[in-house]
Amino acid sequence: MIKFNVKILKLAVFLIVFLFSAVIVSEIASAKDVLPKGGSSFDTAVEIGQGAYQGGALKDKEVEYFYVNAKPGQEVKIAGAFTSGSTYGANCILYLYNENREEIGGSMESSYESPALITVSWLPNSDKDLYKYYIRAGSYSSELASYSLDVSLQNCYDAQSEVDAGDTFDKAMTLSSGEYKAYLSGSKGTDTKDFYKVSVEKGKTLTAKVTPQGEAAISLTLYDGNRQELKAEYASNPGAIITNSASIAESGDAFISVTCDELCSSNLALYTLDIATEGEPVEEVGDSEEETYNKTEAEELAKDLVKKGRSWLLILGIVAAFVIILIIGVVAYFLLKKKKKAKDSNIPSTPGTPGSPPPVS
Repeated sequence: MIKFNVKILKLAVFLIVFLFSAVIVSEIASAKDVLPKGGSSFDTAVEIGQGAYQGGALKDKEVEYFYVNAKPGQEVKIAGAFTSGSTYGANCILYLYNENREEIGGSMESSYESPALITVSWLPNSDKDLYKYYIRAGSYSSELASYSLDVSLQNCYDAQSEVDAGDTFDKAMTLSSGEYKAYLSGSKGTDTKDFYKVSVEKGKTLTAKVTPQGEAAISLTLYDGNRQELKAEYASNPGAIITNSASIAESGDAFISVTCDELCSSNLALYTLDIATEGEPVEEVGDSEEETYNKTEAEELAKDLVKKGRSWLLILGIVAAFVIILIIGVVAYFLLKKKKKAKDSNIPSTPGTPGSPPPVS
């Protein structure tokens, strides 16, 4: 006679429930939302958010327009899978546009026996608080049986924060010594430069090191508190680790700039930034009492000389004016005397006047 084993029964029930639950979770995870009918132009584009969407059939050369909003430092990534509804295949398109409706990424791929897979991504900088991106998806030729869109908003914030480091001095992110992870867009966005601000002391040496995760040729520049370049270092090859250091001549703020543009990388660039300050600070001492006294005495002496100089200038001015007046008077006297003499010599003589010639008969 077979005995009934309660432990075996419990174990069997547990395994059945576990397997059933796993199947349900898997189905839920793989489920896609229904993609709403898109607009026929940019003006009628339909908003969608982060998620996986399943769309329906499209006619020959039919395209749909959607848009998605993203914060600065959020990578917008769109992945599309297109299934042809024709035995001849279909040319499928997926493009991404900025707010000015300028194309910033995407491509056209052919779908025959297998779906066409297209992916496009973009990482914006911190110029705006919110960005709007348009999506254009559909068929360039032949109809589509169906297509799906996976919309991802990946947080690529800098230095374990919830924001993107600014790309100007005024928007620099304040950091202290330590190790930080950050992102730059390369050619896949506008987040090509990160600025950081560090408090430093005179006499110390500021050192920054950048380690890229991948084949990115990153550049690293240090600036003083006056935003004057101290030293710049450039990667000699993709993936190179860069170290830059500079002595601090004045206590205050210093700036670190990390750059990766379209020439640096064709993909998103993840990097690690190490910041350190070394050495002993130089104590900044004010003027001593003797220096202050000498400085004050010199200032008083200068003021006294200026006063005396003004007095002498006044005296010299008076003397010069007197001399000029005297000269003008003397010249005028002689001119008048000469004029009078010339007038007297031109007066004719009268008869009977002694010394005059006798009259003619």
